[in-house]
Amino acid sequence: MKKYISTLLLILIFSSCIDHRYDEMVDDTAYFPNSELVTYQLTVTNDNDYVYDLWVHKGGFFQKKFVGRVELSYAYLVEYNQTNNTDYEMLDSRYYTLQRDFTMEEGENECAIPITFKVKQMLDDFGYQTFYLPLSVQSLTPEGGIYDEKSSVLLAFTLKQPLVTIDTDWKEKQYKKFDNESSYEFDITAVMDVDAPEDFQVIYTRDESLLEPGELALDPTYYTFSDSVLMAKGEKYAENYMQLKVAEMPDGEWVIPIKLSSSNEKIGMLDDAWLALTVSKGELNEVTWSATYLQGDKIIIPGSAETALEIGEIDQITATATADESWLRPHITGNKIVIETDENNTGAERSATLTIRNQANNLPKTIEVVQADVLAGIPLNKEIWTLEAYSDNCTKHLNDIPKMYDGQWRKSANDKDSYVELNDRDPADPFVLTFNLGMEQSLNTFGIMPRQQWLRPSPKRVKIEVSPDNENWTTVGKGQDANGILVGFGDAETDSSKYPELLYNGVIKWFDFEEPVRARYIRLSLYESWWNSGNVVCIEEVFASFK
Repeated sequence: MKKYISTLLLILIFSSCIDHRYDEMVDDTAYFPNSELVTYQLTVTNDNDYVYDLWVHKGGFFQKKFVGRVELSYAYLVEYNQTNNTDYEMLDSRYYTLQRDFTMEEGENECAIPITFKVKQMLDDFGYQTFYLPLSVQSLTPEGGIYDEKSSVLLAFTLKQPLVTIDTDWKEKQYKKFDNESSYEFDITAVMDVDAPEDFQVIYTRDESLLEPGELALDPTYYTFSDSVLMAKGEKYAENYMQLKVAEMPDGEWVIPIKLSSSNEKIGMLDDAWLALTVSKGELNEVTWSATYLQGDKIIIPGSAETALEIGEIDQITATATADESWLRPHITGNKIVIETDENNTGAERSATLTIRNQANNLPKTIEVVQADVLAGIPLNKEIWTLEAYSDNCTKHLNDIPKMYDGQWRKSANDKDSYVELNDRDPADPFVLTFNLGMEQSLNTFGIMPRQQWLRPSPKRVKIEVSPDNENWTTVGKGQDANGILVGFGDAETDSSKYPELLYNGVIKWFDFEEPVRARYIRLSLYESWWNSGNVVCIEEVFASFK
């Protein structure tokens, strides 16, 4: 037993003399802490060279003195482009200097490699963009190594121009109409796309080159703003407010033109760093429209182009007349507003905006001019129509009936349904609708457009009555029978199986009167149709006109 104990003690004593401290230890190695692609953006505010510090780290247990070198590595750029499907190019050495050799003393585990970029030369030759430097680290220390997986890096160095614009909705071309305000404040605060790298002034300049032909600049007596505001270092906003003296401003349509710039030429302006604010006050009451063609807020003219039409007058002002469509040619003769047109044979209405403008203060007055198709005469403006009354059998269709006079109808199978279907009537009772035309007008015909996708539910018989006051009624229409009823759509007019060209053609069946009438109300009675025992009647659109 003693023999075994003695042997065990010898083994323990011998084992205790072996040093295991270096069993798992590795040599010092150098590497880039951020490998592959490293990005840096320099916001440029001057022409000074810029020193970028590229960091190299040292790993390992010993942390002895380590000497290394950073070199360009075109091979790594090629490898990166192939791997990432990019086409980056290496920056020429004329535009930077690289301190290649470095030393990390014992106990140090990192050091910076300064790369000095020649900013002015780069901007002069290339402008603001991103530049690429592929770099690799090497060891000049015999017992030192390189961490291969982190031995290369692609530096993407961006020169960024700081940009300024107006932070609010009042930038570029805007419009503001005033009524009774005494003053108004516009927020024209400047905003930067990055935090300001240093203090500079944002300059606001009145610039009439922003005016378009025909525009008039407002006298600066009537508004104030700060000509220059400080954009402080670290901030993104420089507040500025424009005060408009509305009460003192003369009537007219005026433009306030302001452009932004900077006290630092390196600070750029975005394309929208300006405003041409149109401010309007007053009404052009010196213009009156002719009652002959005025319906509500529109002028409606016939589709023919035989003669010039006098549609209004001006009173003691000098004015211009313009239109936004070439078919409408307005001009002013003496004090008369005259329009000339091309014949409208398009099969549909067309419209243009007519503008009369006082040359002294640019104050405008506009109106929509609608020209009917040449076959439609002067149609009544259905935008001012309302449904005045209806028979009980129309009650459940009240939400749909306005589609009869909304100016919309199907022109192809792909269009949305726009017809009105009236159904479930007693055969003895017609569907009766009374339309309020919005004003008393002259008319001599009434038109019905059948349902465009299916014609059989068109009415066989109709009755048309007119009234100036919704009390005294006159039955109208050529060819009416003893009961005032007119022949509606015939069998051949609704048989699209034989005549498919009838579908989606927009044809209107006109019921002409014996003579023109003055009326504000039209009462339409619709009797049986050609389908389902005649109890269902469909209408796409109705019209009234003076031909």
